[in-house]
Amino acid sequence: MLNLPRIKTSRNHLGFTLIEVLVAILVFGFGVLGVAGLGATSQKVTSRAYQSMLATWQLQDMMELMRANKTLASSTAVASYVFTPGGSVPDNPGCITTGCTTAEIAAYDLNRWLTATSTALPSGTGQVSRSVSGAEISYTLTVRWDGDRSGATGTECPTDTDDVEDLMCLQLSFQL
Repeated sequence: MLNLPRIKTSRNHLGFTLIEVLVAILVFGFGVLGVAGLGATSQKVTSRAYQSMLATWQLQDMMELMRANKTLASSTAVASYVFTPGGSVPDNPGCITTGCTTAEIAAYDLNRWLTATSTALPSGTGQVSRSVSGAEISYTLTVRWDGDRSGATGTECPTDTDDVEDLMCLQLSFQL
């Protein structure tokens, strides 16, 4: 019989145990879940920022349209630019190529703005309100939309932070 020398091994050099491998996999798994959660949150925040940017553009656009038709918008007797959600959207007067009156321009502006708002934002609606104090005329433009596409609707801007997830709202006030 061949007598081979015995190799002495120490317990520190036997390799990884099954428990050590399972713990390493568990730690790695938590790391992967954290990165996935961060990605989902990032996508949600990016979507919200994009929607807010679109709403800001819509508000700015309507304000500029009203300032361009300042003669009608500044009239204390006429409230052609006032619109509340649920009201009938003014029809496009179809006079852009043939020449419009200031009232027809207001109807066209509202029609175009409300159509663009509902198209650009999920369940987007717009509102124009006006207040007259002496010679000063102030307008408040409001854009509302369903921020998380859950079907949220409403006519008031949410004041409770719990409602921010559902109904988003931006307002712009200005004087002519």
